[in-house]
Amino acid sequence: MVVNSFVMIVAPTVIMVVSSYSVYRRLKVAAAALSMTSDHRMRERTKRNQSITRTLTGIIIMFLVCHSGKVISDTNFLLWCTS
Repeated sequence: MVVNSFVMIVAPTVIMVVSSYSVYRRLKVAAAALSMTSDHRMRERTKRNQSITRTLTGIIIMFLVCHSGKVISDTNFLLWCTS
């Protein structure tokens, strides 16, 4: 039960959060560099990347919301079985 919860919920959540944070940091650096340039294509590309990052963040939040019930249920069942 614990291994199943780890493989199905904890590991994917950690991977998604870490990779999203990495993308966010890189986009923040790119946005700072973009403020120094006047290239129209670079601005459009950065806006698109920021939009994609917002979408990715929304997907991660939905994953956490949808799977939190299973985590709570599994934890409750595990505690009930051990007592």
